[in-house]
Amino acid sequence: MSGSDYAVENMPPRALMAVLVLSLVTTVTGIRQFGSCRIEFWRDRDAGVSVDSYYWSTNTMFLVYDHVARALIFSALCTYDTLLAAPWPSSVF
Repeated sequence: MSGSDYAVENMPPRALMAVLVLSLVTTVTGIRQFGSCRIEFWRDRDAGVSVDSYYWSTNTMFLVYDHVARALIFSALCTYDTLLAAPWPSSVF
């Protein structure tokens, strides 16, 4: 910052690491939203949809799928797998 004694060296290490992590996370989500779906983004932008609303709507849908649906599918598969009868007697292990 111009006109002050601000320097990266004066920043606490944990705060600097938090800024770096936040930068990486937002970069990854931005690449996923605007990189792979570039044609859909351009189409929606040309139709009048704002960039912020497009980002938040697609990010919300990815969040629901990534965290909720995958957790439910994984827990259902694990529950189904553990409730099946083992093909060997339980005294083996």
